[in-house]
Amino acid sequence: MMKATIAALLALLAIASPVLAGDCAPEVAARQRQIHNILSDVADNGLHGAHHYSITFLTTAEGVTLPAALRAKFPHEMTIVLQYQFARLKVADNRFDVVLWFKGVKTRVGVPFDAITLFIDPAIDFRLEFDIRPPQRCSGSGRSRAA
Repeated sequence: MMKATIAALLALLAIASPVLAGDCAPEVAARQRQIHNILSDVADNGLHGAHHYSITFLTTAEGVTLPAALRAKFPHEMTIVLQYQFARLKVADNRFDVVLWFKGVKTRVGVPFDAITLFIDPAIDFRLEFDIRPPQRCSGSGRSRAA
């Protein structure tokens, strides 16, 4: 009974939210919505207490925005940390963009939620993992995720 109720709620959430409109499982879309909501709160209110976020994503995924030098250094996967040196975090329905400092140089990084493979808040031992395999589209971008 409880599993059916949870599944029904996740399905309703997927229908109601543009970031969740896609072809992937409702639980994946719901986890991506959690990331969206967390990052939206950080963009609006800053980090709270000891919270900070480690985000690992596929650099080869469609829609990832990285300077060529970083893409060459991280040809498959990259982890960024939103803790001390970040600014101008902007969260859209299907992605987030942020300015980070790499060796003292400001750099804009853009990541579609479909590209995220791991999201961690070590302050509260919170972890969301994504097994990215085509074809899954969760962020409403109309494209399949790359493996």
